[in-house]
Amino acid sequence: MSITKQTVIESAIHYFSTKGYQATSIQDIADDCGIGKGSLYKFFSSKEELFIGILEYLHHQMFQNVERITGDPSLSKREKFEREIAYQIEFFISHKVIMSEIHSMAIHDKQKYADRFSELRSNTSQYYKDSLLRAYGPETEPFIWDLVAIYFGIIKEYVFLIIFNNQPLAIDELAAFVADRLDDIAAGMLSRGARPLLGESAFHVSGQPGSQYQEQAMLRRRTELLEALESLIQKLPVRISRRDELLEAAAGLRTELEGGQPKPVMVHALLLYLETEHALAGIVKQLANVIHLR
Repeated sequence: MSITKQTVIESAIHYFSTKGYQATSIQDIADDCGIGKGSLYKFFSSKEELFIGILEYLHHQMFQNVERITGDPSLSKREKFEREIAYQIEFFISHKVIMSEIHSMAIHDKQKYADRFSELRSNTSQYYKDSLLRAYGPETEPFIWDLVAIYFGIIKEYVFLIIFNNQPLAIDELAAFVADRLDDIAAGMLSRGARPLLGESAFHVSGQPGSQYQEQAMLRRRTELLEALESLIQKLPVRISRRDELLEAAAGLRTELEGGQPKPVMVHALLLYLETEHALAGIVKQLANVIHLR
């Protein structure tokens, strides 16, 4: 039986969601995957590392699904915004146990994992910024980070009320309500010429662009996307010869990127070829953004 990193993550998501982080052992997950603990440690060095891997995996899924919403040509700009909000609420509710475990985790190497948490927060904040700019335009740029804080706070509070106070709120109705309130706030800030209180640094606390931390984060993200690309190709309902060609292109891309001095022309050509398979377009775009080719 071939066990992948994704197999381990999905097993851990199940156990952490049903038993909780503290009550789940590495042995539980190894047994579920049909492997020994030593084999599991080849993927993750500790339970903490596995938990962070789950958070990164879930965030990656969230961003991919949001990209499908924003790329749907049948939806208006307003419909896309409301569906983004609804999807976020549903996402946090469906993973409520894992999300609630974040604050109760006993982290031994606090600095190591603090950087990873900060990276996730930074990526999420950047997503909120992009979402708001799509909805309200570049004129909101001067106070966009204040709007991000308000947006994030609204989503967080309503999710808390639904999960812990059992508020029976219809998700679509709530999404439309939140979008309307954000309309009011953005319009008020514009009409009053609001002075911004927050800047980008409020959400990007782990280091400045170009720092060692940022470089490590980029390399880790690149590796995750390459693994996700290869996994997705394996599942495509295409001819075997086509799958082999796509896997060969993905392997060539990995070799080029990890070889030390990637040739931009070669990388660009491989990305363009992979993008010809429509189902891969989203993840190829993310890769291109990570390696700054587009």
